[in-house]
Amino acid sequence: MSLFGRKKVDKHQKASEVNPDTDEGIVGVYHSILRGVENVFGEAATAHLERLHQPGGYAREKAEHDFMDLGMHLSYLDALDDIEFTVGESVVVPQIALKRRGAAQVVLHWSATGVHNRPLVGVAPTGERVTIKGLTFTTFRNYNVRVDYTYWDFPELRRTPGQ
Repeated sequence: MSLFGRKKVDKHQKASEVNPDTDEGIVGVYHSILRGVENVFGEAATAHLERLHQPGGYAREKAEHDFMDLGMHLSYLDALDDIEFTVGESVVVPQIALKRRGAAQVVLHWSATGVHNRPLVGVAPTGERVTIKGLTFTTFRNYNVRVDYTYWDFPELRRTPGQ
């Protein structure tokens, strides 16, 4: 079947949903390309955040890549030791229209676990392992990180005495 070929459908047959994994036409090609683009940008955003969470990573990443410092300051990077960083869910929206090369927006839900050895937003160090969860909105332009909004939550701030 050609790239632009269409399957003949009986007029009285019920319309079926498109399955991008098996469709042989342009829709299947489009979805397979889009899936590949989503994977590439998702992996790039994850790698960027993993580099940020390494010791000295924020300063190094800022010096090596020209991204804007927006969103909440990542002060937990200075307050925690032995950070373990994991990425949960991600949503990738590539911008393939309007001739925008290398443009996408990626949202990552993540968590960082580490030992709380220095003060963090007014909370005295506990020496215990704590988990911080956050969302990062990363915008790519020309295949490079351009904007990086990070919002995070330190649950210990919401605890009331005796909990």
